[in-house]
Amino acid sequence: MQRKSPQRTDLFFAIYLDVAATARSAELARALCGPSQLSGRPRPAEILHVTLVPVGVASLLPAEAFSALERAAASIDQAAFNVVFDRVASFKNGDSFALVLLCGDGLAALTALRNSLHAAMAGVEFLGRSRFKPHVTLAYCRKPVAETALGAPIASTVREFALVRSVYGEGVHMPLARWRLRD
Repeated sequence: MQRKSPQRTDLFFAIYLDVAATARSAELARALCGPSQLSGRPRPAEILHVTLVPVGVASLLPAEAFSALERAAASIDQAAFNVVFDRVASFKNGDSFALVLLCGDGLAALTALRNSLHAAMAGVEFLGRSRFKPHVTLAYCRKPVAETALGAPIASTVREFALVRSVYGEGVHMPLARWRLRD
């Protein structure tokens, strides 16, 4: 019998949308991905997020990296903030297109959180990228969509961020730890 190879798991820091924003985002994804629309499959609502810092493949990180990541996250001192997603667009992703929400208002605070976290990780060996274009991936579709303003933007209050383990390609996210922002 052939053994199944272990699945790759990635780690990243992220924010999750609040309950109302998650519901509206999932509804938008279903509307845009219908058979007569973009021919895509919406991502599960519970995994809709904005990646702040991609850390890397979990199995490639040294054991001490996990406690260093937790210390870096615990050092963040930022107030909670609001973020507004006011546009949809597509990013090329291999043979498909990621249907994404793009950030409008709140971009500066979101970027500040990401930059603080990235700076706090300066002494940690990680494999993340430094480029940052905050977005929420709603679906992967066969057809692209031009950047389009939403008639009703989607707002979310960011009160915390999380270190997340993701099973690559499976749509499974497991928050390992969460850190609250100041009220």
